[in-house]
Amino acid sequence: MIEEMRAMASWEDLNPKQLAYFKKMVEDARVVECVPLSEVFTKAELAYIRKNLRPKVNECYRNSTRLCELFMGSQVHTVTYVEGFSETAGVIRIEHAWCCVDGRYVDPTFELLFKDDVRERGYVSLVEMTLHDLLGFQLESGYYGDTYRLKYLKSLQDAKVQ
Repeated sequence: MIEEMRAMASWEDLNPKQLAYFKKMVEDARVVECVPLSEVFTKAELAYIRKNLRPKVNECYRNSTRLCELFMGSQVHTVTYVEGFSETAGVIRIEHAWCCVDGRYVDPTFELLFKDDVRERGYVSLVEMTLHDLLGFQLESGYYGDTYRLKYLKSLQDAKVQ
């Protein structure tokens, strides 16, 4: 996936603003590996997640936000939101969101809804943030997702102000 991103960042015919965006994506991209929820959470925590998360199809951004919310203020786990790309068998790349729990990545959407073995998927992280920072972007935009692009645009605005 990162090679595909590098190729996009080398297209000379792109608008300079698009080219700068793709180059920033390549700079920020990190390959990560997800593990099953059971490797991070206890059985009781998994039961709590299954009961309260209520994941929805085509709503990975919401699902991942909800997992962060479930452990907000937890003294047991630090859960952060992750946004980037996921792929299946190296074939189809999609924009996606998942979580980082105590330094280990989990994907509540693919695991809980589709029973996928997340270890068989490729993941590239573009942005990781706390629930507090994430909610700021969501309140401003009025929707889940698109956080990486919004953060990038905010960084451009902040650079102009200085």
